[in-house]
Amino acid sequence: YAEAIQSYEDALMEDRTKEIEAKLKKAQKLKKKADADAYINPELAEEHKQKGNTFFKSGNFPDALKEYSEAIKRDPSNKFLYQNRATAYSK
Repeated sequence: YAEAIQSYEDALMEDRTKEIEAKLKKAQKLKKKADADAYINPELAEEHKQKGNTFFKSGNFPDALKEYSEAIKRDPSNKFLYQNRATAYSK
């Protein structure tokens, strides 16, 4: 997507049309979605969850929050991660 976005941006420098602007926005949206999908990894989410649990047990709640938040970014469909983060916020 990066090459397509660059090509559309270059084309806009020469001739700014609504059609090219629309294609650029679509390419940027697709790239953003692809990047987000590539970031999702349940195995890494589990690692961050375990680190968060370790920090939580030791009373280090700010670091636990960071780890739980990272785990949620890696696996947003895991409801237990949200629960763990909410518990850390309450402490």
